[in-house]
Amino acid sequence: MPPQPRDAFGRRRLAPGAAWVTALLLAGLLCLLAAAPASARDFAGRVASVSGSSLRVESRMGDSRSFQKGPRTKVTGARNSWGELRPGDSVVVSWSLSDSKPVAHQVRVGAVGSR
Repeated sequence: MPPQPRDAFGRRRLAPGAAWVTALLLAGLLCLLAAAPASARDFAGRVASVSGSSLRVESRMGDSRSFQKGPRTKVTGARNSWGELRPGDSVVVSWSLSDSKPVAHQVRVGAVGSR
């Protein structure tokens, strides 16, 4: 049996085929991670406007973000439904991107109307 090749430090080198297999496995793992669904994020603030299909929330820092109502969007806390949401309500919106649009999964309503 021939001796295994060694690098300048005396360590055994991987065969060229083993390096390719390792590279392919790592590339496959990275592809799987990239294809994984994005986890939900939270955005806190006050309702600036609300319609039957969308909600705009302004944060304390002055940022504003609009969210689409999804087919399974839940409203919890001081309000029980999307139709009960009012401008000025303090909310935390759990959301994620769907077809490049922010979709609300849950709207948690805090103290209603407090400013």
